[in-house]
Amino acid sequence: MNLLLWSKLLRIPNLAVAGLSMVMVFSTLLRPYFFRITGLTYFLLLLEIFTIWIIMAGGNIFNDYCDESSDRINRSRRVIIGIHLPKEKAMDWYRISIILTSVLSVVIYIFSHSLILLLIHFLAVITLYLYSKWFKKRPLVGNLTVALLCAMVFPVTPLLFSAEMNFDWWTIEEEIRNVIILFFAFSFFITLWRELIKDVEDQEGDQKSGYFTLPLIWSEEKIKYLGYLIAFFLFALLLYVGLQYLADNEIIRVLYTLGLLASLIFLTFQFSNAETKKQHHTLSQYLKIYMLQGLFLLLLY
Repeated sequence: MNLLLWSKLLRIPNLAVAGLSMVMVFSTLLRPYFFRITGLTYFLLLLEIFTIWIIMAGGNIFNDYCDESSDRINRSRRVIIGIHLPKEKAMDWYRISIILTSVLSVVIYIFSHSLILLLIHFLAVITLYLYSKWFKKRPLVGNLTVALLCAMVFPVTPLLFSAEMNFDWWTIEEEIRNVIILFFAFSFFITLWRELIKDVEDQEGDQKSGYFTLPLIWSEEKIKYLGYLIAFFLFALLLYVGLQYLADNEIIRVLYTLGLLASLIFLTFQFSNAETKKQHHTLSQYLKIYMLQGLFLLLLY
């Protein structure tokens, strides 16, 4: 397989967003709280990012392995496993990812002394397996699972360095804790909305494969209402944050939040008018860009 096919299989853009999120949390929020920053600090950060990448990549490979039949219907031109990569080889790579994750997680635990982080790594691997085998075939369960796992990239960095800084996760300064919760919630809702849209896009293949995703058991009107509800939660979250910035006279953050609200209104309008598979796919890509737009708010801290 060439590099382009590997990039599509592993979802390299998604891995890049996860890595960027962790780097930005470290550089903008956590650096002031270190007693000192050494080469080991950067080594641990890179090792944790690499471990998260391995977990995500392994999950993507196993997901495509399990989804081969539905993917041949939903996205026949983009099927890799079974065409460009034999299924047996794909499973070999998945097993390698589990072994690497186990080894790297133990190494990270030795240096970070974070048992919670070690458990998160192993639970993520198990959850991704269950997602591909069962959760994604059930209404809303798979969507919530992916949203939760994607949002977890924000608290893992504080957990990684809790022993090196002058606080732990439970006594972390309120402002920093609130920012991490903000981005956790923002990522969760954006991913949940995007997963719902992807289910609408993929419903033909999912139905023929025996899945019971939400668009297959709910009417189109109910799906729209759920999307509007998610958009409302996002709007309320951003409005609350914007008002907090205004009360603190943080004008640049206020203006940036207004930009996020304007983009959200545009996305909601696009969602309201989306009817075809192509329109839903385009909206899904827009939400990826919106996730990046929200992430860059971290640069203002």
